[in-house]
Amino acid sequence: MVLSPRKNRHSVAQEQIQGLLDEHAPGGLQPTEFAIATAGGVKVAGVIWMSPGRWEHIQETGDPSTLAPEICVEVMSESNDWDEMHFKRTLYLEAGAEEVWVVTEEGAVRFFADEETKASGVLPGFPEHV
Repeated sequence: MVLSPRKNRHSVAQEQIQGLLDEHAPGGLQPTEFAIATAGGVKVAGVIWMSPGRWEHIQETGDPSTLAPEICVEVMSESNDWDEMHFKRTLYLEAGAEEVWVVTEEGAVRFFADEETKASGVLPGFPEHV
């Protein structure tokens, strides 16, 4: 297995996202590097958010889960591009995610459901920048 080297900025962005998720949706779970079995193979979302009820259903589908959390977040880096993000968004949504967020290298948060939206429908108070 060959992995692209990660940058510390990527890990710090993940931690910042976790903190903001905890602030805006206390009671939910927001682990990093969460594996999801999709139609395109196992994908690992950088950060996710799921309600406790969703976690119960996810556990029933196996490990890695075939059911995506409500929110899957990807953090862009120099090793991926928007085509890859579109592909992952499609897979996460097909697996049951309600939203997929993409955080750019500049920290802007872009929210996607069926199409791009100005804000999250699941967590409407979540900021547009990390």
